[in-house]
Amino acid sequence: MTINKLINNMKICCVIVAYKNKQSLFKCVSCVFEQSLAVSDIVIVNNHGTLEDNFNSRIPITIINNSNNLFYGVSLNIAINKVRADFYICLNDDAYIDNNFVKEAIKGFDIGEDIGMVCGKVLSSDGMRIDSAGLFLGLARQPVDRGHQKATAASFNNQNYVFGVPGAVAFYRKTMLDSVRIGSDYFDSEYKMFYEDIDLCWRANRLGWRAYYVPSALAYHQRGLSARTNDGVGRRFGRRFLNKELHFELIKNRYLTIIKNETIAGFLSHMLFIIVYEAVIWLYIIIFNPLIAMNFIRLFSLKKAFRKRKLINNLVLKKS
Repeated sequence: MTINKLINNMKICCVIVAYKNKQSLFKCVSCVFEQSLAVSDIVIVNNHGTLEDNFNSRIPITIINNSNNLFYGVSLNIAINKVRADFYICLNDDAYIDNNFVKEAIKGFDIGEDIGMVCGKVLSSDGMRIDSAGLFLGLARQPVDRGHQKATAASFNNQNYVFGVPGAVAFYRKTMLDSVRIGSDYFDSEYKMFYEDIDLCWRANRLGWRAYYVPSALAYHQRGLSARTNDGVGRRFGRRFLNKELHFELIKNRYLTIIKNETIAGFLSHMLFIIVYEAVIWLYIIIFNPLIAMNFIRLFSLKKAFRKRKLINNLVLKKS
């Protein structure tokens, strides 16, 4: 029996992580209200000040107000543990979904029981270009959003398997999340921001789960609104517009992700690409942000990274 036939007995929870951007948040929430296939619950994790429930919605809304910014991954962990569901749609507050997004995206899980993640066609906020048509691992083991900044060409109108789903607009099966969880973490709580999506997707792939792309599920994303300075929203080479704390997180989480998930054979086969990528990035850092290099040497813990690698390898061994 297909998921669409069982949908009345299933719970779909939408989780929105919010930080300061109230105007974009209300647009994001409003689009969830208008879905042709309604979600069962909405959880808003608000990481700045106090947000009141003034939405007047028939859908149950849980608002979790945090006095400190817990960032994306930790916020999602809290929400998923707070409200039980069969599927979770996870959104940035700078993203919003088409009215038929849930109805179309849920079809991706019907492709097979091994589909743990589904993504739609995520467009730029003006709808003119692709923001992401699925997440992939680059040759230098960096996350690559397929089709990023390209026009909405027909090549992205076909359903197909992808490596993973972008964190800004992600649809997860709960059984997949449970299988990749380490302790109480679905998303690694060491990550404040960046790489948390590719880290989870990489772990899921190693455990036999797959991701699927459904282009008829449309979404929109104003890239950078939550992390960059105002003049960096939507701009290329986004690290130029990050403060020092987030720039450090970007570097740290890249290394954590590779150490935790890459196989020795995979690392050796991609080593040349990794070296070139690192050379370019560190040249930029040394010239423009030398304090980040000093903080990285002082704060990065290889011991902690390899401890988590061992835990993930144990999950893989149990699965096999």
